[in-house]
Amino acid sequence: LPLIPALYQTAGWFLPTLVLIVFGSISAMACLFLIESMTYFPGNRYFDRNVEFTVLVHHFYGKRWYYFMHIILYGSLQSFNISSIISAVQNFDTFVLSVFGQTCGFRIYPIQDIHCVNPISAGNYSGSPFGTDYMLITAGGIVFGCFIGPLMQLNLDDNMIIQWVSLLYLVFVVACWTVMMFVAGVKTSLLPAFGPQITTAPTSVIGQVMFNFTFANTIPSWINTKHKKVNIHKCVWTSVAFACGLYMTAGVVGALAFTLPSGANLMSVQTTYFANGGSPAMQNLVNVISITFPVLVLITSIPVAFIIVRLNLVMSRLCSKDTATFFGSILPFLVCVPFQTGPFMVSFTNWSSLFFQSMCNFMAPFLIFIFLDQRNTVMAQSVIDELENLDLDGAIKKKVSEDDDFDYVSIAST
Repeated sequence: LPLIPALYQTAGWFLPTLVLIVFGSISAMACLFLIESMTYFPGNRYFDRNVEFTVLVHHFYGKRWYYFMHIILYGSLQSFNISSIISAVQNFDTFVLSVFGQTCGFRIYPIQDIHCVNPISAGNYSGSPFGTDYMLITAGGIVFGCFIGPLMQLNLDDNMIIQWVSLLYLVFVVACWTVMMFVAGVKTSLLPAFGPQITTAPTSVIGQVMFNFTFANTIPSWINTKHKKVNIHKCVWTSVAFACGLYMTAGVVGALAFTLPSGANLMSVQTTYFANGGSPAMQNLVNVISITFPVLVLITSIPVAFIIVRLNLVMSRLCSKDTATFFGSILPFLVCVPFQTGPFMVSFTNWSSLFFQSMCNFMAPFLIFIFLDQRNTVMAQSVIDELENLDLDGAIKKKVSEDDDFDYVSIAST
């Protein structure tokens, strides 16, 4: 969300708004197509079984695509985690910088030392205050670890209350940004219909906007746990429309008030702007948002994806529990090291969106539905035979036979 205003300013308001509406609609339809496909799974007409994303791929496409889908699903969830981790660490570093006057970390390139920056020596705020230096660990990263550790101990059900708090807080933040726009002054010249980088912006706009609507991979888990009285169509379309409204509002108000370089973080720019002038009330509000935004918006969603990744790897017997812990919870933090400083996060978001996220959330749901009537008859019969040997509620297989064609082990919703 803090990157959207820069997108509006560099590309103009027309293209990002159009892409938001298009991809919001496509994502909603992808979810509904995927849900419809779930009803065609044997014995799941009324969502009586815990049928996850990969089980649909196995049912309609077979084993090879089933394993390939595991890779795509892993890349989809982990690219989201990595992006959230980087954004959270950068925001925490910005907060430490604004409160204590400097932020420090262990630098690994171009030299190895303990490196500190202050508002004067900090980078251009297009990302981390450390600019283009490669940092192994920073003060913001340590603060982030203190928050993420306890949250990773919660189960999926406990996260529901946290998600509601996160949603209400997100509305509050966008309202605060609107107020800051009027305090900083509305500058209509900063937001033309077609921005200065309109010729080079389409790829970046599509990549970042697409990344914000990649939630179809979680829809089967939601269907497996939702109350029967919940109206599926109303819930999906209302959620997408509400999200589009928040993105558009944030993009417009941020672009109208502040000069934002490509890939700039709105909160970092606001911190710099109000630190150099403005009322103490505005400075305090910016500081409060800087510390609470990573916690209540970014961090709250990371543990959920970690849990889903680990369960997928273990329950599918692709690796042991310890190996799943490494690939699910440790590897993302290692991948973050070269991306947490400099402008690399935008490139990472663009490429991961165009490959993992697009395939998992925008292609697979439609392809699964299209091939409903073309699925292999032998495979379908094999699945029906296997249902008696599967405990889909308990997430275990009651009996294992070497002759089983259907070797999927369901993931429990808890």
